[in-house]
Amino acid sequence: MRYKNITLLLFFFSLIIIGYSVYNNDSNTLRFFENGTIKSVEYDERKLSESFGFGIYHSYNPRVGMNSTQFLKENESFEGYLRITNAMNKENQYLLFALVDYRAVPFYINGTKNQTHLIKLGAMDDSFYFLKIDNLSTGHHDLLLGTFLNPYVNSLDENYRMSTDLAFMGSKRLNIVIENGSMPMPEFRNSRIFCESPYALEGILVNKKSCAPNAWLTENVEKDEALEYFINIGNNERRNQRTFAIIQFLDYEQIPIKNNTSEYVYLGYLNRGEKASIPASLIMPNSTGVNELIVVWISDPYENLEISPGIRNINLEGRVEPSIRIGLNVMEKK
Repeated sequence: MRYKNITLLLFFFSLIIIGYSVYNNDSNTLRFFENGTIKSVEYDERKLSESFGFGIYHSYNPRVGMNSTQFLKENESFEGYLRITNAMNKENQYLLFALVDYRAVPFYINGTKNQTHLIKLGAMDDSFYFLKIDNLSTGHHDLLLGTFLNPYVNSLDENYRMSTDLAFMGSKRLNIVIENGSMPMPEFRNSRIFCESPYALEGILVNKKSCAPNAWLTENVEKDEALEYFINIGNNERRNQRTFAIIQFLDYEQIPIKNNTSEYVYLGYLNRGEKASIPASLIMPNSTGVNELIVVWISDPYENLEISPGIRNINLEGRVEPSIRIGLNVMEKK
């Protein structure tokens, strides 16, 4: 959703891209390696836009990031080092997840295999974690590695909810090719509900009404309630046609787009200037408390991210955009 400014600016991504590595820090000092020499940068807490960095590397050497296309042999695991930079003045939590062909899979972090992994980083901390994904089938796969920042902040404050728009999530996309597998040719469908509203929308906006332009932030619901809503999407940019994938999480567990179905990934397309609504639903848990609903919009699925090893495909954006974290407050049935 692009009708408001992103509140979480990725200030320190430039450090990651050029291969700097945080070494240590005093108050108001960030230290890093450059050409084998420890250097430091002074910063003003009053002016610093805090953020975090997220990337994937072949080794602990942060100077060379992993290419977006990786070639593996049959039965070979995908391995690498996730790097998380907590460029903030306080400790934060990061919940790691992995999607193979847009479905969540269990994976290893530092030898432990789980569906998700919770990492804690101190202020101005920068760390590497060994990643492994096994049981990959022969062929061509889209891999998305992601992290949610501070996943268990369950505040229902509207300002907090608005601040999560297009924020609090990092990701890295890769093409994994095993034994020269060919690119899948999935079927992309056009939505049945088109919006004629005049507002501009590029990306995703979730609401309880179709085509609604305002944000859905919180909702009081009952145990086991069937909740219905709409995933509003738009292609307001210059491309004649935009393909996309949509997935959703409830409390960071991937769930179907509609309850009681097996469809976990919605693959669709929009022509330039089109807006549409996709019906979605879920069943609330049988326990009270605040639950987090997040819908993720991924542009250009099943496309080659590179035209040759290390050369980015400039015709693709390959964006990954999270919706606002919608706080669903589950209460006892009346």
